[in-house]
Amino acid sequence: MLLAVFDVHFVAHLLGWWLKMIIMRDWWVCWICSVVFELLELTFRYWLPNFYECWWDSLLLDIFGCNLLGIVLGHYTLKYFGVSKIHWVQGDSVSTQTETRPGCDATSLYRLFAKALPSSLERYEWSALQNITRFLGVSAFCTVTLVIDCNNFFLKYLAWIPADHKIVISRAILWGLVATATSKEWYEYVSNPNCNRLGAFVWLSFYVAAIELSAVYKFRGSEFINPFPWWIHAIWALLAVLYSTAFVTAFMNGWKSGQKYNFNPYNPAVKTR
Repeated sequence: MLLAVFDVHFVAHLLGWWLKMIIMRDWWVCWICSVVFELLELTFRYWLPNFYECWWDSLLLDIFGCNLLGIVLGHYTLKYFGVSKIHWVQGDSVSTQTETRPGCDATSLYRLFAKALPSSLERYEWSALQNITRFLGVSAFCTVTLVIDCNNFFLKYLAWIPADHKIVISRAILWGLVATATSKEWYEYVSNPNCNRLGAFVWLSFYVAAIELSAVYKFRGSEFINPFPWWIHAIWALLAVLYSTAFVTAFMNGWKSGQKYNFNPYNPAVKTR
């Protein structure tokens, strides 16, 4: 166990969840993704030998080890930079329109790179149980995140690529850069009732994740049809019950508060009383 702490995979997990916390900026969203991904490893280990781990490896080194430590470090990193809230409807919405200039001038480039600076960080309040729209938005965000993480292991296995190959590292870096903008655009689409369209990075992330998943399905091997034991089905049945309970809770919270939303993706969700 002590040798596993100094392994390169432990450092990769630590840095990965550190970055994910900075991207997601929500303790509960990171924690849910961490636990569910361990359940995915437990499930798909009957297909991929790389997912076979001891119980202490999954609990002590992953969930309550490098994952938790990375999330805590990311939390204090955001706190160190003084992440503040941004009011989407108020603020500089009018002034930014007057300052926007056509073309690719110096001002446009500065605004582009300024989005990656620590001063532009904001606190995300996903509030998944506030209403059904927020709940489905957070669910979609977590699902795509878990699909991207799983695609990494399946693609490595199918293409016979070692874990320390430059392709794997480059993919992780590219996804980290894209995920920063994707998270911001998706949060605005879910939380801002005046946002009526998805950003370019969200569409890019959806398309690339779908292409990767399609490649995994197309080139899947015969081992990908091995049956799962009964206790795997029991775990996912319990998770389905918990998800259904949260779904009903979010629906009731939105109904009691009088928040009714239009689910047309091309029409902004307008709150009515």
